[in-house]
Amino acid sequence: MFRWPGNAVEVYFNITQYAKITLQLWDVRTGHCIATLRGHEDEVFDIGFNCTGQQIVSASADGTFVAVKKLGYA
Repeated sequence: MFRWPGNAVEVYFNITQYAKITLQLWDVRTGHCIATLRGHEDEVFDIGFNCTGQQIVSASADGTFVAVKKLGYA
């Protein structure tokens, strides 16, 4: 569970993996899925955020990186 930096209201979230190639970002306080991140063709093995928490990058066994420029929750 992570705290979303830079928000006026604290938002805590969790990331789950669905069907090995899709990531889901969840608000753990409300139980709602905030975003579904797609784009890989093989298992996702790593994720990372930039220092502001407004971008996420995922890496897959298919040799690709998927970057989301700005998440709608930040």
